[in-house]
Amino acid sequence: MNCDWIKQDIINYCNEIINKYLYMKFPFRAVMIKTNFCYCCKTYSQTMQLREDSFSGLYNNYSWIYCKKCKIYVELADNFLYNNTNYVQYDKCKNLEKNHYNFFRVSSNLLVKPYIQKECYFNFRNGDYIKDLYNRVSMTISWKSYKDELCKNIPLANLIFFNRKIFGYNYNNFPLKDLPKKWTNLIKTEYNLSNEWRCLLIIIYKKTNLPKDVIKIIFKFWNSLYKY
Repeated sequence: MNCDWIKQDIINYCNEIINKYLYMKFPFRAVMIKTNFCYCCKTYSQTMQLREDSFSGLYNNYSWIYCKKCKIYVELADNFLYNNTNYVQYDKCKNLEKNHYNFFRVSSNLLVKPYIQKECYFNFRNGDYIKDLYNRVSMTISWKSYKDELCKNIPLANLIFFNRKIFGYNYNNFPLKDLPKKWTNLIKTEYNLSNEWRCLLIIIYKKTNLPKDVIKIIFKFWNSLYKY
């Protein structure tokens, strides 16, 4: 029995899945779009919209527009983004929103001395909470300044060091769970940097009794706790 036609049908079907997935791999800016038009299979039918769960999705409307039969391709694409993008999706970060944080701030204004900024929080309007920046974990933290709201990207190690009740001392204490595997080593590195600082300060306070101003100078220039 000649089964070449079965083999060819399987090949064609697999190629169709791969081609459609590759085409819909990334969301697009869904503005000025056609009504009831599937941007996956390029046909007119009743469509659905899945917005990217990120700053770009919320404020620039990056989305997938697709019909029922193309839903599987969009789900594959969304799963790919979840595991491979340089940010953590908003719905995975909700546990961060319930707390207030402190961090060591070095202002761009040279007249302002470095200090501990308190009562900070996460605001989704100011950008993705967690990003991969220069192979470090960047946190977009916000705070009130007079009548304005300011925000800054800081290394996770900075937050860990000044918020031990929230982050603890090792990766197992990190408040977000079930993150993509790519984040594991990045977050562990931040804990290591933060714990090195803890060891340094224990030694300084117990052995040398250095003035606080000297400790601040060391803090500003040693390691990578507060800057990239």
